[in-house]
Amino acid sequence: RLVDRATGDTIADLPDLIAPLFLRDGSVIGAMVTNDGVRVAHLDEGSGQIVADGPILDALPDYISADPGKEAGLGSFVDGSSATLRTIDLDTLQFDNGFTVDGWSTSAISRTGDRIAAGTDRGIEVYDASGTEVGSIPGVLSLGVHITPADQLFVATTGGELTQYDLDTLAPVRTFGGSLGYIQELYGTSDGSIIAVRGLDRTVSIFDVESGIRLGAPIVIPDGDGEVIGLSTDSTTRVLGGGAADGLPVWDRRPQAGSDA
Repeated sequence: RLVDRATGDTIADLPDLIAPLFLRDGSVIGAMVTNDGVRVAHLDEGSGQIVADGPILDALPDYISADPGKEAGLGSFVDGSSATLRTIDLDTLQFDNGFTVDGWSTSAISRTGDRIAAGTDRGIEVYDASGTEVGSIPGVLSLGVHITPADQLFVATTGGELTQYDLDTLAPVRTFGGSLGYIQELYGTSDGSIIAVRGLDRTVSIFDVESGIRLGAPIVIPDGDGEVIGLSTDSTTRVLGGGAADGLPVWDRRPQAGSDA
């Protein structure tokens, strides 16, 4: 569903839209299965209906990364222990030809798509848009590599440790409190000031990036709720937990809003 954040009212139902995304102009785009194949589709604001009038996609990725605040997305097409990483044009949902990474475990893309980081069985490897390796962090076995809209590179290990690296030099910047289980999701703000992370231990932590300090105690996702989080790019709101029956609770982080709701 597309929901009005202020009122909680449903604006439109999107039952057939695959991987819905907000574009920079606020429109909603995704993919839809048709008789002709999987087509790029969009939400028609006038009728509230999904219209599948875009190009036919040659394939759907096993994993897709298209974080709010970024100009490019990344599709990971997994084949055994390797993956082909293909940049997504978020205006058309078309994929480029991409490149293949052996020993792959995870990947992330920078704001403009000029850098792609991959966690492998050799360590962290960073590529340019053409697939040429431009740097690496050897020996860091990772189950989580993340790049925020501010182009901050974060690496989470199997033990839940979280470290920030400079995306250009790959020098370590600082460590964070991490999680008792490996970190599955990480979102950052456009200005690079805040990150929100979710670990396998069903906790969500908010960190001040400049100091590495956790803001408040970890928030426990209740049993039975979905293991999902989101953070607005301006850090004012976050989403965590929830489910199909009750929807996703939205928390307001602004001091003037009083207690979280």
